[in-house]
Amino acid sequence: MSLEIYIYTKEFGPTRLTVSFPTDEVLVQLQEPAYLILDVPNAAGYADQRVGWKLVGEMGTFYVDRDSPSTDEESGGGVYLSPFRSALVPPGAYSLEIVRVFSVKSPTSRAPGGWDDLVLKRYPLELKAGRNDFTLQYPALHQVTVQSAVELSGELQLISPDDGVLLTTVVKEEVLTFPYVPEGDWILCDWLGRQRVSVNGDGQVTFEPLDADCLIVGEIGLEHPLAQAGFQAGDRVTMQDDQDLASFRGHKREVSGSQTLSRWTVERGSHKLEITFNQHEAEESVKRLKLPWPLEPGRREGWPPELVLPTKQ
Repeated sequence: MSLEIYIYTKEFGPTRLTVSFPTDEVLVQLQEPAYLILDVPNAAGYADQRVGWKLVGEMGTFYVDRDSPSTDEESGGGVYLSPFRSALVPPGAYSLEIVRVFSVKSPTSRAPGGWDDLVLKRYPLELKAGRNDFTLQYPALHQVTVQSAVELSGELQLISPDDGVLLTTVVKEEVLTFPYVPEGDWILCDWLGRQRVSVNGDGQVTFEPLDADCLIVGEIGLEHPLAQAGFQAGDRVTMQDDQDLASFRGHKREVSGSQTLSRWTVERGSHKLEITFNQHEAEESVKRLKLPWPLEPGRREGWPPELVLPTKQ
């Protein structure tokens, strides 16, 4: 048996120790700390004063500079702080996150209102004992408005394929908008498919859509209502009641009446089969048992490599 001990020292990031248990005494010997010298050469000319950065480690956020590249003053203007120095932290793996402070007074927020940090870029860092220097440029931010099949804020997502940064829409004047988008290549997702999106330095946006053409069954236990109906994880649903799902955006997802059976065509590996079940009862059972609805839009041949979603961090 072992015991995890967390050591907190003034002006030093928390340290975690794993010791044998039971034990009479524990010797705590702190490592030589690491600190990050962050140089932002364009900070003095940067227009967006609400962009800052976080240093995030295995045990959470160690340091946040919410006011960079300038600190607001009541009289207006600000004091520029580049280069920045992080707090002392144990050597190890970290993520440097570039964040934009934004208002959370939107339909996606459960809070009554206030401010939160939107991650714009993520850099992996391996900090060694002593001084660590890193240089970055704050991104130019653009507003992107999208016409989509979704109806609610938060259902439309932009995902950065290189570092897993996730941006969600907010509602501005009843329009779904991404208000802070760095230039570069993104994957745009709504519940019906994915698109390649490119934002250039002038704020021009190009879209290349690729819709889903089936529903894919996710992981389900033996007691899940869909497992009881005959579905297995990995099944690809290609037709519902003789309606081919290849034209996914024209497909209307409707729950059949309480006494009506639905007939779904399923591809399972190289085999094709039909499953007939009461969809209404299955969905009611899922709600009652508080289980996830395991069907997600997908592609029969799989998403192209450039549209495979990165692991969300």
